[in-house]
Parts: sequence; C-alpha cells; structure tokens
Amino acid sequence: MKVSVIIPTFNRADMLCDCVQSVISSTYSDIEAIVADDCSSEDIRGALSERFGNDSRVKYARTPYNGFTALARNCGARIADGEYMFFLDSDNILEPDAISEMVRCFARHPKAAFVAPVTTQ
Repeated sequence: MKVSVIIPTFNRADMLCDCVQSVISSTYSDIEAIVADDCSSEDIRGALSERFGNDSRVKYARTPYNGFTALARNCGARIADGEYMFFLDSDNILEPDAISEMVRCFARHPKAAFVAPVTTQ
C-alpha cells in the first residue's frame, strides 16, 4: 500500500531537503514525498529540483496564498496518490524504518483509524 508523506513548509529549503531525504531513504519502498509550499519567498521548488532532480517520488504543490500549515497540508493531500497519508513537519527527520513500522501497525490493527510515531530527540 502506497504511503503519501505530506510535508508542509514555509522558507525552510535546507531543512526541508534533509526531511525529504529521510522520507525517500525509508526502508518502505512504495512511498511519495509531497512538499506543500505555503507560498515561501525562498525557491523551494528549485531547491528540491537541485537536490532530487527528477525523482518521481518527490512531488511539489504550492498554496495560492500564505494560509499556514492547515492550508498547505490540504494542498498536499489533494495530490496524494497513497492509500495512507502521513503528515510530517519540514523540520523533522524520519528513522529509516518509521514508515515500515507504521504500515505494519495498520496490518496488525486493521480497524485502527490512524497510527503515529513516537517522537524522540
């Protein structure tokens, strides 16, 4: 089952690229990273293109105006192809097996509405 990781961002190009890298480096293979740019003044699309080239797992969406995190998440969700959606902030880094573990949790608990990782520092 495909997982769409939706990452809202505003002017965090360097941090964002590290976040996206952690997503596409996942041990779970059926994945897409959707960057939902909340009208950043930085060239987020350019930074993604420079770092990830034409990697089809990395998608870009941009809000029509600065509407904050909720609007950006919704914008990203509209283009998601996955059966599962995972919302990740652009200043977070995932462990390589985080998505695999969440998908396994859904398999063990098919009536679950959602799962979420434990945040550590």
